[in-house]
Amino acid sequence: MFTSLEEKRQLIEDLELLDHAVTKRLKVNPKIYNPKDPKLNHNILTTKRKISKSITITQKHEVKKLMEKYNKTNLKLLKLLNDEMIELNDKKILKRPEYEKGDFSYFFETCDGSINSTTAPSIERESLKDFEVYDIFSCNENYPEIKVKIDELEDPTNMISNLAMRIKEAKKSGYLEKHRVLSSYTTDIKLSKIFSTEEVFGTQLDLKRFYKLWLSLPRYTSLSQDNLPKYKFFFKNLITRDGIVKIDTIEYKDYLKSLIQYLTEYYEKVYPLDILKESEEKLEFKHDHLFCLTCNRQFSKDTVYNSHLSGKKHVKAEPRSEEVLSFESKIAYLINFELKNQYNTTLQELERIDLLTVRELELEKRENKPKDSGEDLSLYQLFGTNFKLIKKIRQRNTFDSDDSEDELVDSEDSDGEDDEDEKLYNPLNLPIGVDGRPIPFWLFKLKGLRHEFKCEICDNASFQGRNTFNKHFKEATHINKLKEMGVTDNFIIFKDISTKKEVQKLLDTLQQKHREQLHFIDNTEEVEDDHGNAMNKKVYEQLAKQGLL
Repeated sequence: MFTSLEEKRQLIEDLELLDHAVTKRLKVNPKIYNPKDPKLNHNILTTKRKISKSITITQKHEVKKLMEKYNKTNLKLLKLLNDEMIELNDKKILKRPEYEKGDFSYFFETCDGSINSTTAPSIERESLKDFEVYDIFSCNENYPEIKVKIDELEDPTNMISNLAMRIKEAKKSGYLEKHRVLSSYTTDIKLSKIFSTEEVFGTQLDLKRFYKLWLSLPRYTSLSQDNLPKYKFFFKNLITRDGIVKIDTIEYKDYLKSLIQYLTEYYEKVYPLDILKESEEKLEFKHDHLFCLTCNRQFSKDTVYNSHLSGKKHVKAEPRSEEVLSFESKIAYLINFELKNQYNTTLQELERIDLLTVRELELEKRENKPKDSGEDLSLYQLFGTNFKLIKKIRQRNTFDSDDSEDELVDSEDSDGEDDEDEKLYNPLNLPIGVDGRPIPFWLFKLKGLRHEFKCEICDNASFQGRNTFNKHFKEATHINKLKEMGVTDNFIIFKDISTKKEVQKLLDTLQQKHREQLHFIDNTEEVEDDHGNAMNKKVYEQLAKQGLL
């Protein structure tokens, strides 16, 4: 038999190591603790280090796993401390004669046996010590060498002295090489497993699966197979009520449930340390004017709409549609508030891809480099000295700064910069090309992108370039807007018309011609009565009804 003292000591030591590991990560990268609620952000720790968003998200997931381990260990320790039977057993063992005489050899043997039997953190390599399991970069095979370099970087005595020598040694000895930033305990965390390729490490949404579900939803009028809405149209109108979809069906409710589940899980992946709050107010899907979300009906007049709201049909439909409206409210809250940046980024990317030609798309696929795994980082980016600050200190102390210092300042800035944080020089605000940089100005002028065209029919949407503007006349968005204005067929006639006034004028003209044509047909068709008198068919029918023939 042995006491639980050693097990308690191990648990307490584990708690201290976990606490130190989390604190160390917050110290070197304060972006890990960046809550969405400004009231919870202390703004005490700040850094000018340029660490990529993918690295920050990786470390957030690492901190979350460490905190989960901390909570489990803490509960286990509390259970041992509050167990009276274990405490009585420990007291009985410690009252044995050999322990009272000071002979603890048997006690140490039992403790050594308990160390091997208890659930201590798993160690992958023999060279890794117990207290190094939670260290940054400890998942790498050469961690002992990395740790020596980290200790040198964190040593304050060498901050100013021998700076030039340390710069040259850093380049030769591989301080700027990148290593996996994770610890040995969290080595299984990989952003490639957490996010899909289309989600781009939590910067974009991937709703293509829900686009297919949306196309197959039951509708009052089925979609035309020749002119199906594109994925961009679905994504842009994600929180807009589609009036032709039957909202009281099981398929629509399952579609909303699965969409809420995806958005909630996506939020937990992007913000692993934040808690998703419930919306304080009830939000609604976007809809047209005089549209009843409860009954899924469109009205033409205010009087009819207002009388409908107090009618029996509307009152009876409210309990049935309450569940659907609550689902739509959650989706609108997630898109408009919690995942607004990801939604806008995805929409901009879809609009950019839509402007590319087939050749440009193929070139982009060929030249597209694989994304950074989000786990590799150089030691200088986390533990590197602030060389600009050192340079100022040395200038105050009348020390001459040599070329090597300037060289490292430049190298630190260039190596620390991430592609996501890099600010491109774009004073003319040119569109971004397939290579991720602004397109040449001559190409900008050649495509006519400096000219902006607006379409009043599509709610004053703006388009850069004549080709993009002409292309949008064939899209489902523009055609649906024409249908709302009363156009039922011959949409090709309304091409190149972008104002509502011109559409209404042309529609009135076409309707007038149609009426004149019908009137002409009625007047040209002649018939004869019993006496052989010729007259048009309309007059004949009227006389026959009155019995005057």
